[in-house]
Amino acid sequence: MPRLRFWKRWRGFTLIELLVVIAIIAILIGLLLPAVQKVREAANRSQCQNNLKQMTLALLNCGDTHQGTLPGACSRYPNSFPSANNSYGPAVFQILPYMEQQQIYNSTYQANGGPTRQNGSFPDYEPYWNYFGGFTIKIKTFYCPSDPTTSISDSRNTTSGSLSYGTNQQALPLEWHGYSKYPASFQDGTSNTIIFTDKAATCSGSPNANWWDNGSTFAVQDWSPTSNWYFTINPLPVTTVCNSGTPLGNYTDRPPVSFHTGVIQVSLGDGSVRPVAQGLSFYTWLYALGPADGMVLGSDW
Repeated sequence: MPRLRFWKRWRGFTLIELLVVIAIIAILIGLLLPAVQKVREAANRSQCQNNLKQMTLALLNCGDTHQGTLPGACSRYPNSFPSANNSYGPAVFQILPYMEQQQIYNSTYQANGGPTRQNGSFPDYEPYWNYFGGFTIKIKTFYCPSDPTTSISDSRNTTSGSLSYGTNQQALPLEWHGYSKYPASFQDGTSNTIIFTDKAATCSGSPNANWWDNGSTFAVQDWSPTSNWYFTINPLPVTTVCNSGTPLGNYTDRPPVSFHTGVIQVSLGDGSVRPVAQGLSFYTWLYALGPADGMVLGSDW
């Protein structure tokens, strides 16, 4: 008896079915992508917060080592040293040994034969160290993972690097003799005084800052808050954003800004880190920068 053979006819997707599948996949991607972006931003924000905390704790430990005095946002060497152009370097340089970066600190310090010089004839000392045309080192802690503006500049009139955080020059004033104030001099309370804050690392792809501090300070002490002379960050208004169209000169005006949605992250004198609204009122922001102005922070703090 002959066997019966059954043939099953297979057919492919119709065009309509294929379009439906593609539409479903697109919808799923559309639903998942924002969630992935939120998770990524949350991770970046957490890392940024951790960076600020490490920097602030390193600063406080540095102060403990130096009899309670904190390094200035930008400091020069004592008058007893032969050259007025020699400097201890800014706070972001002095805290390196307290961030497990002793080797980089020593290399930069010793390569200069002593204190770092700020007149361009010796290597610069910001987060990128590019001394004697040698290697370049990037210190991850000095960069917010959400900040796309980090870069290297080889200009003699700017330091060779940049960083995503600014130092409150009101709390750590410019000192020609090395170190700044005692934490106890924060009469408004260490928990009410900003130390570091978010900022854009560069404008138009370049730090293009003065050779004093490469934009590592803000809230100037010796000049008016709106001045950019010798300083490269202006805290007023905080809504100003450095963008690709910002004109650049030897002194670039840059306020604290953030690449985190709706908030600017700041560290305080007690070592804590917290977000503040980008729409923080003018006076609340101003009072939080002043360590001894005697003013009460606003309700939006």
